[in-house]
Amino acid sequence: MIQKMFNSLSKRDSLSAEDYFNKAYKQNEQKNFLDAIKCYTKAINLNPNMHQAYYNRANVYDDLKKYTMAIEDYNKAIRLNPKYESAYNNRGLCYLHTKDYSNAMKNFNKVVSLNAMNANAYCNRGDVYKALNDFENAINDYTKSIYLNDNKVEAYRNRALSFVEIKDYENSIKDFTKAIKLNPNHANSYHNRGLSYIILKDMDSALKDAQKANALGNSKLLNLMKEKNLLKS
Repeated sequence: MIQKMFNSLSKRDSLSAEDYFNKAYKQNEQKNFLDAIKCYTKAINLNPNMHQAYYNRANVYDDLKKYTMAIEDYNKAIRLNPKYESAYNNRGLCYLHTKDYSNAMKNFNKVVSLNAMNANAYCNRGDVYKALNDFENAINDYTKSIYLNDNKVEAYRNRALSFVEIKDYENSIKDFTKAIKLNPNHANSYHNRGLSYIILKDMDSALKDAQKANALGNSKLLNLMKEKNLLKS
């Protein structure tokens, strides 16, 4: 019995930082987030210079919406690897989630300085501008993101919403239409396009979007049209 315990302990202690890192990765894939964090922590304890472990643990904290802890780990990953593009991007997203727009902007600017072809960074920076009601700059960044990746559905959706804010409803409809082509099951895209159709007094198109949004689980536009007597009798 004692020999078995010793053998088990020896086997456990013989695991390397890379072994724990790989175990953590598998746990995270299986959505065993707490076990993933434990394994990444063990990997870090064995190799405090493993920047990928800090980065991956930060991503797990991010998934759990523990943004302060995620930011701390992204900080450590960046200290070990000052050109860690994805760490700056994800740290920026954490700041965006916590409405720290100044630090979010700094991080996305850093990503762009490291890689001017990063479509995600422009889209994310566009989200910061949009949150700050700077819709012209938001539209510019979403446009850059789309130029680099014309399948970036979030960029089309958010550029469409920015067009709505500046009352450019024709372009908002074009972008919502593109977003719908990329993801035809997104109820809010139909809802928002329908609102633009209403403003342009295209009630037939608005009704079609309201019905489609309703079929996908968003009944707000259809109810609004009923309440405002916008449906044909």
